[in-house]
Amino acid sequence: MALEGWDPLKYEKQVARDLLNANKRAARKTGREVVKRARKALGKVDPKRKKMITSKVRKNGTLVHIDRASDSRVREYGMTANAKPGGAIRVNFKKEYRDEDGDFAAKRGGSLLLFAEDPVTREAKPIAVLKRSIRRKPAERSKRLSDIAEKQFDEHRDRIHEELTNG
Repeated sequence: MALEGWDPLKYEKQVARDLLNANKRAARKTGREVVKRARKALGKVDPKRKKMITSKVRKNGTLVHIDRASDSRVREYGMTANAKPGGAIRVNFKKEYRDEDGDFAAKRGGSLLLFAEDPVTREAKPIAVLKRSIRRKPAERSKRLSDIAEKQFDEHRDRIHEELTNG
């Protein structure tokens, strides 16, 4: 005995569509929350840097968190940069010295410093240190985008349930 006016295929498609829409709505809310917390975790940085953290909901309902900054991978996982054999990595003391070429290098206190002549006083001023390798530690676990997103997972699941029931 079949039920009249009830099509199981239409019902199945409707449930799948409702689930997808609920997932998308919940993902948008969760994405905004994760982006807000990740931007706050950066602290006092340039507002342009904070705007590089975004989230996107794909057509299939997948939530993607994106950090478009050039140093985002280094910030998340840390890194060690080694100089080429016989070379050195220049670490500037100030941003203003970035374009300035050094006149000579000398050892001071165990470090190899790069010096340039000050045009006003005609004295040598240190502008950078030359190193064989530099190590950058990752951010604290609580300030990493991946950990912030992971903490929101249970809340995201609850939001999907809430969107399904409230429609």
